[in-house]
Amino acid sequence: MSEMTSTEVERRLAAVLAADVAGYTRLMAAREVETLQALRDVQKSIFDPVVSRHHGTTIKRMGDSWLIEFISAVDAVNCAITLQEKLMEHEFIKIRVGVHVGDIMHADSDIFGDGVNIASRLESISEPGGIVVSDTIYSFLDGTLRPAFHDGGERQLKNVVDPVRVWVRGSSLRRGIELSGRSGSEHSALVIAPFATSDTRAEVRELATALTRDVVAMLDTLEWLRVQISEETLTRASMLRSTIRASGDRIRFEAVLSRADGSRIWADRYDGRLGEVFDWQDSTAEKLSSAVRTHLLEEEIRPLKELEPESMTAGQCLLLGTYHQATLTVEDARRALEFFKLAMAKDPSLGLAFGRAAGVLNRAKVNGWTRFFSDEMPKRDEWLATAQSLSPDSGEIAVLTGLIQLREGEPLSVVRGDFERALWLEPNSAWILTWVGWGHVYCGEPQQALVYLRKAARLSPFDRGRIFAEAGLALASLHLGFDQECVEHAQKSVALGPGFPSPWRSMLSALGHLGDSDAIEMVRARLIALVPNETISEIKSRNGYLDDVYTNRFLDGLRLAGLPE
Repeated sequence: MSEMTSTEVERRLAAVLAADVAGYTRLMAAREVETLQALRDVQKSIFDPVVSRHHGTTIKRMGDSWLIEFISAVDAVNCAITLQEKLMEHEFIKIRVGVHVGDIMHADSDIFGDGVNIASRLESISEPGGIVVSDTIYSFLDGTLRPAFHDGGERQLKNVVDPVRVWVRGSSLRRGIELSGRSGSEHSALVIAPFATSDTRAEVRELATALTRDVVAMLDTLEWLRVQISEETLTRASMLRSTIRASGDRIRFEAVLSRADGSRIWADRYDGRLGEVFDWQDSTAEKLSSAVRTHLLEEEIRPLKELEPESMTAGQCLLLGTYHQATLTVEDARRALEFFKLAMAKDPSLGLAFGRAAGVLNRAKVNGWTRFFSDEMPKRDEWLATAQSLSPDSGEIAVLTGLIQLREGEPLSVVRGDFERALWLEPNSAWILTWVGWGHVYCGEPQQALVYLRKAARLSPFDRGRIFAEAGLALASLHLGFDQECVEHAQKSVALGPGFPSPWRSMLSALGHLGDSDAIEMVRARLIALVPNETISEIKSRNGYLDDVYTNRFLDGLRLAGLPE
């Protein structure tokens, strides 16, 4: 065997994720065929899209274990958390994960070095369903991820000279019901065939691969959809097939979305030029993902709308309520509450139904809609308490608790504790990040809010949280004096949900500071149409704002824009 020369070795600093199936030998002895099939399914439906979404590269897979390389430590940790969250409901496949950043060497399609060795040792001390990261990795994490781990102290790892301080995320974080309120088997499924091209040029083939990866990554953020890359159709799964044709510098991308029975749901095409390929790739991925999301959600909701409420399951009622809740008009908020109440009656153990009902009432109070919910408003705190009891490990309930306590005048230390718990429970949830960001705005911490809200907008480009994330970014930008940025974020929010009053208020205040009289008239009219008799004193009383420089800037802008006191 020839010795490895320096020219054959590529050395660099990288983050390494090591994962291993817990109890693999026992599983193979007891149920070999089932285990092998489950691992193939996990690879296709979970590992491939999640690793791609977080910009990782699988360097080695050996049956029951994986070595994955990342340029970014944050991407590696986000990937680890997402993998464990998606495997949480699997019947018997559980993995242990270790993450470290250090020197690695590539040679002969393999990977070596301290980064690999320590990541593998960390994986070996993780519990099934858990994650162990080194202190080096932890030092790279920002405030959105650090609350997800607790200090595991120093550990002496096998064949590692010095003790390594570790940070641990355990497997005890279990939720009986996922964010959509349905079990994994009830989720909609989409199979995406790798985008094809007959063009022999490397740049066109690379474009097809990259576009596949981008679309999978965007659609995989949707809480109600399970995405898998495969050439094969699956029972009860929709299918997205796309091709790229090229002639000279011109490119044409054609996409077809079909139902499980082969009937067409939607089709479209996108033209571009190779000379502008990067911008075209980003734009096409966003447009395609948005169109697929819209059509699949309508496919999901349409048959439910035709059912009589008495024949719906609690999970279906919860889904319809969540659908209406996201449209942000008072009429749909009213419909959402009715569906949540139905879900509560059909399944009194469904904590998210109680929590989301309390959330509707909290938002009604903030938006000035209490007169439409006069019968239910006294039940808000009771429903919240029930949700806390039924779903103690729900990040969504934890962040809602913090927001309500903030407006009720609880100490900020208590409120921040709720936000940190929410992030500990669900650090990769765009919904949680959005509302933690809003919480920091209300706590008078707009700079910190931007960190959470920007990450939320990035994680959830098309899901319901984007409307609120953009509105939060608008208000935080306004507080910091970035008036033009406020207007831009507010415009994005109202384009997605014109019935949500908050971005209209922020935009009106920013325009007041900018002195744009023509735009002020239009925006003020839209706000008054949504909230008749809106006044500055009403806004102050509803929201429980702190008396600080940020709140005063917001209110001063409204005064400059002519909103009555």
